[in-house]
Amino acid sequence: MKKTLRTIVLVAVASAAASAQADPVVWDQGPGTGTYNSGYVDIATGQNYADSVTFDAATVVTGMNFYSGYDLTRRTAGDAFHLKVLADDGGAPGAALHTEDIGYAIAYPFEPQVNLGMQELHFEFAPMTFSAGMTYWIGLSGNGFDAGQDTIDAPQDDAIAMFDGDAFVALQTGFGGLGPIGDQMYQLTGHPAVPELGGRAAIAEPAYPLLLGSGLALLALVARRRR
Repeated sequence: MKKTLRTIVLVAVASAAASAQADPVVWDQGPGTGTYNSGYVDIATGQNYADSVTFDAATVVTGMNFYSGYDLTRRTAGDAFHLKVLADDGGAPGAALHTEDIGYAIAYPFEPQVNLGMQELHFEFAPMTFSAGMTYWIGLSGNGFDAGQDTIDAPQDDAIAMFDGDAFVALQTGFGGLGPIGDQMYQLTGHPAVPELGGRAAIAEPAYPLLLGSGLALLALVARRRR
């Protein structure tokens, strides 16, 4: 009986640890999905970008992998990056749905990519649920500094939206609002949304707190039986 209980406890704790890992990629426009185009100035209060995203199923997004040719690991907590999510308005960015300043959670080292030193930063933010079949525009930029946005050719539509702050620039001298300079190079991480009764989408919260609680309860039971 003790062996059975111990096995259950170990399985519960192991499952909890596995669930605590970073969420998988749910939207992939990373380095491996196309050909590197170039790097561009990416400052939230000036020239910055967003790209269109459409999910086939309701999806909860919890993070982003951002790619830059710059070494951004020396940025302090005060040098936050700026995230924005906008609605679609006839194939162009519309009203802002969400904006916030965030700091990166993990900085991966530079890796060779088409003669470029490329760095990946991982950002975590509060879960956001995106509806199925709807187009959104999502972008990340340096808040007061150049984050060096990398772009990639032909994973999606090879077009990117240009911004001045959080307002979409419909037309600017020498640069169209939807520029043919590749797509923003990034990945979104998250998980599928869990449908509730009635067809609404609910955020699928990780199960590891429940599993961990169950494991601790079983450990207490084992200890009582030993006494």
